[in-house]
Amino acid sequence: MFARCIRDLGTEFLIAHQLARLYTPPGMAGAPRVFLTGLAAMRDMPSLLATLRLHSSLDAKLLGAKAKQAVERLNEALSSDVAKGEAPEAAFERWVQGMGAVLLRHEGDRLFDPKILLEQQLSMGGDGLRTDMALARFGLERVLGREPEVQLPAPVLPRDEVPSRGEGRVEVIELGDLVYGWWAGGEKPLMDALGDARSAVRFRWVHGITGYRAGSVFAAGFAEALREAVPERFWEVIEKIYRWQNDVGARVTREVVRDLPVDPDAVLARASAPDIMEKVQRDQAMVTTCAIPPIRPAFVVGRKLFLGREKYPELAAEVRRLASVF
Repeated sequence: MFARCIRDLGTEFLIAHQLARLYTPPGMAGAPRVFLTGLAAMRDMPSLLATLRLHSSLDAKLLGAKAKQAVERLNEALSSDVAKGEAPEAAFERWVQGMGAVLLRHEGDRLFDPKILLEQQLSMGGDGLRTDMALARFGLERVLGREPEVQLPAPVLPRDEVPSRGEGRVEVIELGDLVYGWWAGGEKPLMDALGDARSAVRFRWVHGITGYRAGSVFAAGFAEALREAVPERFWEVIEKIYRWQNDVGARVTREVVRDLPVDPDAVLARASAPDIMEKVQRDQAMVTTCAIPPIRPAFVVGRKLFLGREKYPELAAEVRRLASVF
């Protein structure tokens, strides 16, 4: 329970409170120990680069020797580019993009093992590199004395076959885990924040599985199977699955399809088909490449990422800005 509560606070909270490293040594029982990240001493560019070099090299080591070598090359390139006078924002974002590529190549299909949750999912390995990415951006803001312009290292591209919602010109992409968090695309707080700008929005969907709950992949496949069968009701299906997220299973799926013109058994069989799973995995690979933390709700507008409800006002402001341009 302790691990779950800490994890659900999110990367940004942990970093802001200097608690970005949680670790219980293998073979030892008890609560995880909390390590400071060194942010207190990170007051200038050399100390920032040294902190990133230390943490990222240790975290990449758990992904294997090749990953560690790739990360160390990225660290050397970052230090060199900054020393040559390149704009820090550009150099750091290229480093983040490189980290995302390392995750995509080396994290792969590592099985989720609850026994090593604290070692790999919370503090080290893949999630450790994600923490390092956020640490880089947080540290850069501190060193520069202003908030840097942060963009995703690669665009998030929804599949064309997935129906959109709304007719606006501004594309707002939701990265959703159907059994973790909530469906924010139709949520009243978000609609209130958008106000009269909601007519400018066209919502898109990408599966952004967090890995926190076992039913996420099944739920994503189930949604894809229903999208094939009744594409015009895709967003209604998304809302229904979220409503039943704590009980996803054969009985609940029948509740979801109760008033849909589909054969429940055929949909359930289709949900785990290899080509359906390939679509889900494609979405997930894109989310990993873009180094998007497992915090929901999550939205992307252009190359900008908005995590959590507290970002709704900023998301709405970006929609209004783009709507005035189009």
